[in-house]
Amino acid sequence: TAANVRWATLFLIVFGLGITVGALDWLMSLEPHWFSTMFGVYQFAGSHKTACAVILLTVLGLHKGGFLPQANANHFHDLGKMLFAFSVFWAYIWVSQYLLIWYAHIPEETGYFLVRWDHGWMALFAGNVVLNFLIPFFVLLPRPNKRNPRVLVPVAILMLLGHVLDVYLQVMPATSHFHAHHTHTPVHGPAFGMAEIGAFALVGGLFVLALTMKLGKQSLIPLKDPYLQESLHHHQ
Repeated sequence: TAANVRWATLFLIVFGLGITVGALDWLMSLEPHWFSTMFGVYQFAGSHKTACAVILLTVLGLHKGGFLPQANANHFHDLGKMLFAFSVFWAYIWVSQYLLIWYAHIPEETGYFLVRWDHGWMALFAGNVVLNFLIPFFVLLPRPNKRNPRVLVPVAILMLLGHVLDVYLQVMPATSHFHAHHTHTPVHGPAFGMAEIGAFALVGGLFVLALTMKLGKQSLIPLKDPYLQESLHHHQ
């Protein structure tokens, strides 16, 4: 357990730097004249929010399948609180990035949002905030909802779809605008087809495959963890 804590602390630094560099290289480079000092932490917030949703769905699925009978409403409550907290954190970073660009009013920065407000993107732009913040915030605010799997599962799935939309809005408006500009095409609005479905199916399928193979080879209960008994009798 002590070794896991040390490695996790070290990896947190590697992960923070890695996701920032990756986001700048793969996403921000799509619009080379645009920049944001909050882009790295924005990606971290979205990733952590989505990770909470995946962990929650995994735990609830294992519990329902009888593989994790020790989990109870108190554990679900903690997972629901994490999902709620990082949904709010994501919204805080989203608003902070938007406000910094809005009141500075620098042409190189405002173009990022102008592209996403035109040619049919506005509905998706607003839907991004609705899926990732507004619905989870009001649904998970009451205590009983954070303890109810029938509420937690739809919210977690909704937030996964919200993250897909969030990444889609970071990529597609830039690429379609670039394509329309250089091909003199008058329309460069949202498009969704087999290429997008296939990309998410491939990455998602590989993740599920790796997860199930790993879980099948490991004990789901950390029998030698010094905090095991405390966790099993967790109550709030």
